Amino acid sequence: MKDRRVVQADLALLLVAIIWGGGFIAGKMALESFAVMEALAWRFLGAAALTGIFFHKRLLKGCRTDFMYGGILGTLAIAGQAVQMIGLNYTTPGKQAFLIMFYVVLVPFISWILLKKRPGINAFVAGVLALIGIALVSLSESLTLGLGDMLSIGFAFIFGLVIVLTGVFSAKVQDVFCMTFAQMFTAGVWALAAAFIQGSGGNYKPEAIAGVVYLAVINSFAALLIQNVAQRYTSDTHAAILLSLEAVFGVIFSVFVYHEILTPRMIVGFVVIFAAVLIARMDGKLKKTPKSVSE
Repeated sequence: MKDRRVVQADLALLLVAIIWGGGFIAGKMALESFAVMEALAWRFLGAAALTGIFFHKRLLKGCRTDFMYGGILGTLAIAGQAVQMIGLNYTTPGKQAFLIMFYVVLVPFISWILLKKRPGINAFVAGVLALIGIALVSLSESLTLGLGDMLSIGFAFIFGLVIVLTGVFSAKVQDVFCMTFAQMFTAGVWALAAAFIQGSGGNYKPEAIAGVVYLAVINSFAALLIQNVAQRYTSDTHAAILLSLEAVFGVIFSVFVYHEILTPRMIVGFVVIFAAVLIARMDGKLKKTPKSVSE
């Protein structure tokens, strides 16, 4: 039963990676008409509304602690998503997809700082390789990072923290759906407040609207629920590895949709980063299977 649950969790997280890979394209489409915070407000409030509609009975029974944990994750999530979306204005979807993959290498070190779980030697080797890969992908001839690349790496730090805290909180809450709702609602409220300051876009194109709908319904509502449930049955590092495959799908989608051109140096950098991810995975240990999610 334990192995079966682990396999199911792995497959679920792989599906999330595919969805998130498509999210890079959807985000780029949304930014053609929507302002950054406006798009994020629609995304997270729309996802929260769907969660409320489908799981309102469970939400009414939710524990205050569940909502508190979700609020913490939501605050971090909107900070990270804002950084990512702004960065997407200055870089390509495929390039960003691999740069934010750096969070996989960061997860063991964040766990070390917060949970006192010292990483093994593989984590340190992976860290060095990841930095080399980032240099190959992002550094210009003048050895400088572009704004979009720097923001993408900044998102990696924030998302690594979210991954670790999601693993911690998911094991403590009474109902993961309550935590997920609070996470999306909190992110949406913060985004809405910021949108009033930033202002809105205009001349909304159909493809931009489709991008926002995808981000709200698929990328946030469906994927986040799947992630939070599945992550209860695997380790933080293992989850980070599987979720990082979004980068592969992000590049594939970007090449086909936006005809992104990959230089030989970028491809080598992608391979080095992915090697770092695989090495980091060797430090992951599957944790004990927790009790099933409450009905």
